[in-house]
Amino acid sequence: MLGDALLSHGRALVDAADKRLIHEVTQRIKAAVKIRDGLPDEELIVRRARISTLFPGWGGLSLLHEAAEQVGCPACAEKIPLELRTVRSTNERIEDDWVYRDVVYVATGLSCPVCTLSLEGTAEIHAAGIQQQYLRTERESLEERYADYGESEYGND
Repeated sequence: MLGDALLSHGRALVDAADKRLIHEVTQRIKAAVKIRDGLPDEELIVRRARISTLFPGWGGLSLLHEAAEQVGCPACAEKIPLELRTVRSTNERIEDDWVYRDVVYVATGLSCPVCTLSLEGTAEIHAAGIQQQYLRTERESLEERYADYGESEYGND
Protein backbone atom coordinates (compact mmCIF):
# COMPACT_ATOMS: atom_id res chain seq x y z
CA MET A 1 0.00 0.00 0.00
CA LEU A 2 2.75 2.43 0.92
CA GLY A 3 4.55 1.56 -2.32
CA ASP A 4 1.45 2.28 -4.40
CA ALA A 5 0.90 5.62 -2.67
CA LEU A 6 4.52 6.57 -3.15
CA LEU A 7 4.38 5.60 -6.82
CA SER A 8 1.18 7.58 -7.32
CA HIS A 9 2.70 10.62 -5.60
CA GLY A 10 5.81 10.33 -7.79
CA ARG A 11 3.71 10.24 -10.95
CA ALA A 12 1.76 13.30 -9.81
CA LEU A 13 5.00 15.21 -9.23
CA VAL A 14 6.33 14.26 -12.67
CA ASP A 15 3.03 15.29 -14.30
CA ALA A 16 3.13 18.64 -12.50
CA ALA A 17 6.74 19.23 -13.60
CA ASP A 18 5.82 18.35 -17.21
CA LYS A 19 2.91 20.79 -17.15
CA ARG A 20 5.15 23.55 -15.74
CA LEU A 21 7.73 22.93 -18.46
CA ILE A 22 5.10 22.95 -21.22
CA HIS A 23 3.74 26.23 -19.84
CA GLU A 24 7.24 27.76 -19.67
CA VAL A 25 8.14 26.69 -23.21
CA THR A 26 4.77 27.92 -24.53
CA GLN A 27 5.44 31.32 -22.94
CA ARG A 28 8.91 31.46 -24.52
CA ILE A 29 7.42 30.60 -27.91
CA LYS A 30 4.83 33.38 -27.55
CA ALA A 31 7.59 35.85 -26.61
CA ALA A 32 9.65 34.79 -29.64
CA VAL A 33 6.61 35.31 -31.91
CA LYS A 34 6.33 38.87 -30.60
CA ILE A 35 10.02 39.47 -31.26
CA ARG A 36 9.73 38.17 -34.82
CA ASP A 37 6.56 40.16 -35.50
CA GLY A 38 8.27 43.33 -34.29
CA LEU A 39 11.26 43.03 -36.61
CA PRO A 40 11.60 45.48 -39.50
CA ASP A 41 11.89 43.84 -42.94
CA GLU A 42 15.59 44.72 -43.24
CA GLU A 43 16.42 43.02 -39.93
CA LEU A 44 14.34 39.99 -40.88
CA ILE A 45 16.41 39.59 -44.06
CA VAL A 46 19.66 39.82 -42.09
CA ARG A 47 18.52 37.27 -39.53
CA ARG A 48 17.28 34.85 -42.18
CA ALA A 49 20.68 35.05 -43.85
CA ARG A 50 22.27 33.82 -40.60
CA ILE A 51 20.44 30.50 -40.94
CA SER A 52 22.69 29.49 -43.84
CA THR A 53 25.75 29.80 -41.58
CA LEU A 54 24.23 27.35 -39.08
CA PHE A 55 23.16 24.45 -41.24
CA PRO A 56 25.73 22.30 -43.07
CA GLY A 57 25.06 22.24 -46.77
CA TRP A 58 23.38 25.62 -46.71
CA GLY A 59 26.62 27.30 -47.74
CA GLY A 60 27.63 27.94 -44.18
CA LEU A 61 29.72 26.72 -41.33
CA SER A 62 29.15 23.34 -39.81
CA LEU A 63 27.38 22.96 -36.50
CA LEU A 64 29.31 22.08 -33.38
CA HIS A 65 27.39 18.86 -32.73
CA GLU A 66 27.06 15.43 -34.27
CA ALA A 67 24.19 15.97 -36.68
CA ALA A 68 21.25 18.20 -37.46
CA GLU A 69 17.74 17.92 -38.79
CA GLN A 70 15.94 20.74 -40.56
CA VAL A 71 12.75 21.67 -38.68
CA GLY A 72 10.32 24.55 -38.61
CA CYS A 73 10.86 26.87 -35.66
CA PRO A 74 7.82 26.53 -33.36
CA ALA A 75 7.65 30.32 -33.02
CA CYS A 76 8.32 31.72 -36.49
CA ALA A 77 8.24 28.65 -38.80
CA GLU A 78 11.67 29.39 -40.30
CA LYS A 79 13.53 26.24 -41.34
CA ILE A 80 16.37 25.94 -38.83
CA PRO A 81 18.73 23.21 -37.60
CA LEU A 82 17.72 20.99 -34.72
CA GLU A 83 20.83 19.68 -32.98
CA LEU A 84 21.03 15.89 -32.73
CA ARG A 85 23.14 13.46 -30.71
CA THR A 86 23.69 9.76 -31.44
CA VAL A 87 22.16 7.43 -28.87
CA ARG A 88 22.56 4.04 -30.50
CA SER A 89 23.09 2.23 -33.76
CA THR A 90 22.23 -1.18 -35.10
CA ASN A 91 24.68 -3.86 -36.08
CA GLU A 92 25.97 -3.47 -39.59
CA ARG A 93 24.39 -5.50 -42.35
CA ILE A 94 25.61 -6.19 -45.86
CA GLU A 95 23.24 -5.92 -48.79
CA ASP A 96 24.67 -6.32 -52.28
CA ASP A 97 27.96 -4.37 -52.22
CA TRP A 98 26.96 -2.01 -49.40
CA VAL A 99 27.32 -1.97 -45.63
CA TYR A 100 24.30 -0.45 -43.87
CA ARG A 101 23.61 0.52 -40.27
CA ASP A 102 20.72 2.41 -38.72
CA VAL A 103 21.61 5.23 -36.35
CA VAL A 104 19.18 6.65 -33.79
CA TYR A 105 19.58 10.31 -32.84
CA VAL A 106 17.82 12.39 -30.20
CA ALA A 107 17.21 16.12 -30.40
CA THR A 108 19.32 18.11 -27.95
CA GLY A 109 18.84 21.76 -28.84
CA LEU A 110 17.44 24.41 -31.11
CA SER A 111 18.34 28.07 -31.51
CA CYS A 112 16.55 30.30 -34.00
CA PRO A 113 18.51 33.32 -35.24
CA VAL A 114 15.32 34.95 -36.53
CA CYS A 115 13.04 35.04 -33.46
CA THR A 116 15.70 34.18 -30.82
CA LEU A 117 13.83 31.14 -29.50
CA SER A 118 16.21 28.73 -27.80
CA LEU A 119 15.37 25.26 -26.53
CA GLU A 120 17.80 23.06 -24.63
CA GLY A 121 17.44 19.36 -24.03
CA THR A 122 14.93 16.76 -25.07
CA ALA A 123 12.36 17.80 -22.47
CA GLU A 124 12.06 21.35 -23.82
CA ILE A 125 12.06 20.08 -27.42
CA HIS A 126 9.23 17.68 -26.56
CA ALA A 127 7.32 20.42 -24.72
CA ALA A 128 7.50 22.53 -27.90
CA GLY A 129 5.89 19.73 -29.90
CA ILE A 130 9.00 18.87 -31.92
CA GLN A 131 9.89 15.30 -32.74
CA GLN A 132 12.61 14.05 -30.38
CA GLN A 133 13.98 10.97 -32.12
CA TYR A 134 15.32 10.53 -35.65
CA LEU A 135 16.45 7.40 -37.48
CA ARG A 136 18.96 7.57 -40.31
CA THR A 137 20.42 4.78 -42.36
CA GLU A 138 24.11 5.16 -43.12
CA ARG A 139 25.60 3.42 -46.13
CA GLU A 140 29.17 2.67 -47.10
CA SER A 141 30.37 0.66 -50.10
CA LEU A 142 32.48 -2.41 -49.49
CA GLU A 143 34.99 -0.96 -51.92
CA GLU A 144 35.35 2.23 -49.83
CA ARG A 145 35.59 0.29 -46.60
CA TYR A 146 38.26 -2.10 -47.74
CA ALA A 147 40.20 0.13 -50.16
CA ASP A 148 43.28 0.07 -47.92
CA TYR A 149 43.28 -3.72 -47.61
CA GLY A 150 44.85 -4.32 -51.03
CA GLU A 151 48.08 -6.12 -51.69
CA SER A 152 50.90 -5.51 -49.28
CA GLU A 153 53.63 -3.10 -50.34
CA TYR A 154 56.27 -5.40 -48.85
CA GLY A 155 58.29 -7.49 -51.28
CA ASN A 156 56.42 -6.39 -54.41
CA ASP A 157 59.54 -5.17 -56.24
